[in-house]
Amino acid sequence: NEKMFEPYISIEGKEKGEKRWLFDGFLFLEIHNGTRGFASGYKPLPARKTEWIGLMNGYLKEGRSLRALNDCIEKVKPNAPDHGKRKIVMSLPEPIPNQKDWGDLNGKPMDFSKTDDRINVVKWYIDFLIKEFKKAELENLQLAGFYWLAEEATNTRTILKQISEYIKGKGMKFYWIPCFNTDGWKEWKELGFDKAYL
Repeated sequence: NEKMFEPYISIEGKEKGEKRWLFDGFLFLEIHNGTRGFASGYKPLPARKTEWIGLMNGYLKEGRSLRALNDCIEKVKPNAPDHGKRKIVMSLPEPIPNQKDWGDLNGKPMDFSKTDDRINVVKWYIDFLIKEFKKAELENLQLAGFYWLAEEATNTRTILKQISEYIKGKGMKFYWIPCFNTDGWKEWKELGFDKAYL
């Protein structure tokens, strides 16, 4: 909520009532919803289309997440110099290998033993996130890129290049935080990421 964001948005300035901005970028991610995982290894059951959609709906809930951040920034603006929009990076769930119950895309049931189905689902979700973010009209936030939730390349190295190209085609960046010494951490550039954090 707004109160939880406050320590990351601003601090007191030198003059009374003045504020100074803190972080200018925020990453939104969830690894599971309590029952189903958004990447391999977090929960026995993989998230389906309904959970993927629910993830973004949760981020746009009134008074929470993205809306709370936007509102918190709005309250600080009169007491701080203009600093532009805060950059937002949204996480992309992993289409977990061999999943058969994700749901359908354009009337076709998705089968994650097929590389094309996995790629197409992520492209669809990127478009969905962009559309929903735009529709929300969050005047203090800018969607700047996407974060790959799977923190190793083992199950996704065959699809990352195509996803990276799709993101870059939208004029956005692709981010990754691989686990320490995990599979693929040294190959982050070759895998298609713009930035990787260790």
